[in-house]
Amino acid sequence: MKRRKRRTRAYYKRMMLLVALIGVLLVALVAVSSAVYDKMMAEIPETSQAVSSDSVEEKTESAETKKTTESVKPEKETSEDAATDTVTRETETSAEETAETTQAVTTTQETKRDLASVNYDQVVFVGDSRTLSLGSGGKLEYRIVPESAICATWGGQLVDASAMENTKNAANKMRAKAVFWYGVNDVQMNPMRDNVDNFLGNYATLINEYVKINPNSTIYIVSILNTGVNEKDHYEGQEENIVRYNAALKQYCADCGYIYVDVTSLLVGEEGILDDNIHFSESFYKEKYVPFMVDVLGL
Repeated sequence: MKRRKRRTRAYYKRMMLLVALIGVLLVALVAVSSAVYDKMMAEIPETSQAVSSDSVEEKTESAETKKTTESVKPEKETSEDAATDTVTRETETSAEETAETTQAVTTTQETKRDLASVNYDQVVFVGDSRTLSLGSGGKLEYRIVPESAICATWGGQLVDASAMENTKNAANKMRAKAVFWYGVNDVQMNPMRDNVDNFLGNYATLINEYVKINPNSTIYIVSILNTGVNEKDHYEGQEENIVRYNAALKQYCADCGYIYVDVTSLLVGEEGILDDNIHFSESFYKEKYVPFMVDVLGL
């Protein structure tokens, strides 16, 4: 019995010794592992830091290279831009010179152009005897403009029924441009004499009727042309009224978007005025009025 107890104690001691040994080994292993781990962790940052520094150096070099490139590039671009600007300015100068030459040639060609070759298909002339004289329907019959482009009456006034009829006929032609020229008879007739508002109101009535029928047409209103001569009581005392009426027409056109055509500069002294001191000669129409209007209308 005693012998068995001794064996058990000896076995127990050996087991305790083995456990202690295993514990020591584990502690040693943990210590070694910890040391290795610390060493590895100490080496890794140094490597990372070195790589990071290299990256910074590379980035710095790249940035400096880029900066240098950019510094060089603007100089190149500036040089190219300067060359481009020079070429552009030379091109623009050349274009301007060409345009001036073309304009001069065009003007010369238009001056020498035969008026019979002008196409009046897109314009209609509305008015009194001064307009009627452009064609063959009046007493003068200059036959410069075809009858199909004229709607006028000899002695016509804004308040006449013929004026409204001519306006409607002109509008129904559906032309792109309409030229109105009234006033020679209206300024010395009641109820418009000395009354700008009446004159302008009656003029607007005709224009409104035309636009109602043909709203897409461009409207031109020609100024009243005073011959500057005592016209046998026709214009006597009306010079100031004509100035006022023309000013009112100009403002009316500006307000409504129409085109006011001032022809007062076409008359020089009494040249081109007939003996009646009202109407104009054929040469005045062919050499001054019609070429001027053809240019204004772009025909």
